Amino acid sequence: MPNFTKLLIAHDECLYRDCLASALLSAERFHVKSTDVSKSALTELRQHLPKVMLVGLDGSRTRALTLVSLVAREFPDVKVVIVGVAEDNGEILECVEAGAAAYMLKGQSIDSLLAVIDAVVRGESPCSPAVAQRVFSRLSFLARQRPKTDDTSSVLSSRETEIVRMIAEGYSNKQIARKLCRSLHTVKNHVHRIIEKLGVTTRAEAARLSLDRGWLIGSLSSSVHAAQGQAVIRLPAG
Repeated sequence: MPNFTKLLIAHDECLYRDCLASALLSAERFHVKSTDVSKSALTELRQHLPKVMLVGLDGSRTRALTLVSLVAREFPDVKVVIVGVAEDNGEILECVEAGAAAYMLKGQSIDSLLAVIDAVVRGESPCSPAVAQRVFSRLSFLARQRPKTDDTSSVLSSRETEIVRMIAEGYSNKQIARKLCRSLHTVKNHVHRIIEKLGVTTRAEAARLSLDRGWLIGSLSSSVHAAQGQAVIRLPAG
């Protein structure tokens, strides 16, 4: 007796999912159910408990990605394979970030789909050369847009770096203003921009992040270096 694998097809086009189900059933090693890309897919998933779920992106991408995220969170053992057309490289990364195990181009053959299903069942994340090229192209683009995290000059200005250093040394905004001979309003504006650039929520987090990335090494006082080495450095919250 063959070892049947349970599959669930979620696609908004009834004709497409019925044809796909028929093709997979002809392989005589799958139990196949199908539904549209909606809440009913979760109901079918709970009842059918498939090993693999095929999700089509021909309809609403947002709805499909939401479904994938819900499956990844509520049914982590279910392997999701996206079937799409990849009109832009970002779509593939969105699917991966949502929790998909693989991305299948709609124009590929049933044999290719069978190979992808077998691979994800084994715990692999297969990627066709065409998809791989799109993924690496997108990652390369994102890398070029991202500032170098090991170089403070590409993120903060020299003045902002100086202020972060003083925050790390325990200076309040008022003390920094006096030391730099600037108004308190000006210093607060600098601090606000620092927090915004680093993607944190407080001045303390900004200083901690700068310390962790090594941006302030060599510019801090010896007492702060010592405290940092002993993991007892205290940063002001205000």
